[in-house]
Amino acid sequence: MGLLVCVRVATSQVVGVGSECHQAEVRDAMARVRAQLPGIERILTELEEAKYECRVFRKTTGAATVGSAAHHAEIAWPGTSGRFADDSCIDADASLVHEIYHCWVRSKNDGEEPCTFVPTRTVSGVLVVARASCEFDAVAFENRYRKAIGICERLTYGNFQVPGAERTCPAPETACPAFTGCSAPARTTRVIETGAKSR
Repeated sequence: MGLLVCVRVATSQVVGVGSECHQAEVRDAMARVRAQLPGIERILTELEEAKYECRVFRKTTGAATVGSAAHHAEIAWPGTSGRFADDSCIDADASLVHEIYHCWVRSKNDGEEPCTFVPTRTVSGVLVVARASCEFDAVAFENRYRKAIGICERLTYGNFQVPGAERTCPAPETACPAFTGCSAPARTTRVIETGAKSR
């Protein structure tokens, strides 16, 4: 008589949605992040315990973003390449870290993200109170990853200076790497008509 053994395969709560190429990009990005940012493991464990997924969809224009649904958040990634207003590079993996932070916070708050008003300055130096604590926290977590991989930390989010953000790099990178993404052509489906009359 044979013995049936069931093994639960551990899967990440950060899941690429879409083409196989995109799914591989997300897995590869997560492997790089996990290798450089040990703190991500606690977040992934808590996401798994909450049975909350960060579903990563492909986006190639604009900034990476996150939205919420019942038991998952939808991340549009990687967004565009280039530089932020503070001259720091837009890095695809760092953007994913930023959005995973938002996903994690939402997993603890029924899909919502509490964002409070905090004092800060605009990039031009004007003192304001902005409802941006959630973004500042995500940038702080992203900056831990940036420092770990040796790229300049972000000092701003949009039009606001990030409170407490400091740059440890000697100078901004001379060139920012572009995210190449999937280069495989889109899959095509061959359509075969049956029973059609020829004309």
